Amino acid sequence: MLGWEPVLPKRVGHFEILGQLATGGMAEILLARGAGPASAPRAVVIKQILPQYASTASFVAMFLDEARAIARIRHPNVVQVEELGEDEGRLFLVLEYVAGENLASVLKRSVAANEKLGAGLVAWIVAEACAGLHAAHELVTDDGRSQNLVHRDVSPQNLFVAYDGHVKLLDFGVAIMAERVAKTATGDVKGKLEYMSPEHARGERLDRRSDIFAMGVVLYELGTGRRLFKRASPGHTIDAICREPILPPSRLVDGFPRGLEAVCMKALAKRPEDRYATAAEMRAALLDVAREVASPTQALAERMRRWFPDRIAEKEEMLRRVRAGAELAKVPAGEIDERVEVPVVPASAAGPPVRRKARRRRRSHKPLIALLVPLLLSLAIAIFVLTRSP
Repeated sequence: MLGWEPVLPKRVGHFEILGQLATGGMAEILLARGAGPASAPRAVVIKQILPQYASTASFVAMFLDEARAIARIRHPNVVQVEELGEDEGRLFLVLEYVAGENLASVLKRSVAANEKLGAGLVAWIVAEACAGLHAAHELVTDDGRSQNLVHRDVSPQNLFVAYDGHVKLLDFGVAIMAERVAKTATGDVKGKLEYMSPEHARGERLDRRSDIFAMGVVLYELGTGRRLFKRASPGHTIDAICREPILPPSRLVDGFPRGLEAVCMKALAKRPEDRYATAAEMRAALLDVAREVASPTQALAERMRRWFPDRIAEKEEMLRRVRAGAELAKVPAGEIDERVEVPVVPASAAGPPVRRKARRRRRSHKPLIALLVPLLLSLAIAIFVLTRSP
């Protein structure tokens, strides 16, 4: 620890800033306290755009358009955008605060506890995420035109499991803005590389099926407890995504359900046309597997209580102080268990990439024949002359 603390504003808009939760490439994430005229103080999350983006007029206009669209998504499996505002020239979003952990932390605790979620719960978690994803994909304008939204950053870090067992999708729209700005500025494709679809990694035009591939990666990793595309370098990762065959989960986990494996493999098809056409289709297939769990929400909540008792106690105390209007000694860290390493699918386990066999060119003997014929003829003439001499 260096003892360095970021300098935070005391207020953003009419919200009191309590601490920093995280910071990223285009925004900082702040914990804040808000209260309405007739409501008690409550915790909210502020996502404020970093200063370098706030000064770009084209970005501001684009962000406002996208944010207004995202705020229209009303679905229990999507973290709700409550407000869009501006403070001292910097745009910010107000999001609902959800007490829970991202799916990356859930996977790490699973590895640390040496305890798997089980196929039914895995299927249900991803099915719930698909419900939120489909709602966003289906968003239309006031006149009924499709918004054609693509998340571009579906990953365990952007899927949230509440302590009460509910599943929510994060950062829909903010991920879109980050992708567009980064690509405009540098010409490169940005995002969490290990969860990109092949077409995303190649910088091609995307539609909703790119998000379905990313959801397939999440499903694979949650079901097997192994990272699918993590490699030694970005180049190797892209090569794995675009060219390496997918090792069936049943090769890694004994008794892996065939139905769940079929969903995994279809979602992870290299060609978009071979995947599920919509997240709703993928959800329906997953629910067939999830039916083995009688009360999945309660079962997941029980698992969260068993795996995160320390974090639950810490956040309950924090929320109690927020509601009481008291100061916070500290804000719980956003990322935990950073030293826990999730195993990786062996790069060679699925076999080498499919390569086109080069056709061997048949060597032509015509030049050799053309050279030998005159030599043999000359030799024959010489022998004839010598044998005829006296």
